[in-house]
Amino acid sequence: MIYAFKKGDTYQTLDEHINECLKTLKKIENSKLWSNDFNYKFVRRVVIFHDVGKVAFQKEYGDLSFVGHEFISAYVFWEVFEDELIGKDKLLYTFPIIFHHHAMRIKSGKSKGRLERLKDIQIIICENTLEELSKILKNFVESKYVSRTVDALRNINTSTVVDNICEMIDEIWRTFHGNFAKNALKLLLITIICDYEGSKNRGIQTSFGKVVEDFFKYSLLQRSII
Repeated sequence: MIYAFKKGDTYQTLDEHINECLKTLKKIENSKLWSNDFNYKFVRRVVIFHDVGKVAFQKEYGDLSFVGHEFISAYVFWEVFEDELIGKDKLLYTFPIIFHHHAMRIKSGKSKGRLERLKDIQIIICENTLEELSKILKNFVESKYVSRTVDALRNINTSTVVDNICEMIDEIWRTFHGNFAKNALKLLLITIICDYEGSKNRGIQTSFGKVVEDFFKYSLLQRSII
């Protein structure tokens, strides 16, 4: 079993989370948030892979913390799909994975940010976990992408992940204007909404969750004409 959330007696498995997120994505496709510029296949892949980095934080006992999982997820997404993404799309579809916890500090301030904290973690993912992940992903993507994902995670190195993500972030901000910026922010909202809606069975609603839920309801009122 691979957890997307585990605290006390409350938990949600990764496959349950992905399934719930994809249900929400189907609703969003006909909402004000959607853009005709989007490739549904890649938005779907973003949703499937946004939490794949959580496999690096699994343990048998106790609550789980996943600080920095989004950067591992983004790194793996890039490794798996890089040869199919052309031009700015490489950055566009990686952006929402990197920043779907954007309200939390990424780079350092007075204390270490999420990205810097990742450098302190030594990750060893056991073969049983990778085998379980393979079974999960085969329900969502083709076998060749499953193999690439497992290979990327089997050889994961946090220093390499941090260096690559820093380069991606710098390139994203150099590109962040005009239509790219508009679509990147829409994709970020889509990912945050899918992540939240896919997590609803985990416990008490937060004030942030209420805002996300209200925004989602508004976005479903009519399809975007942009």
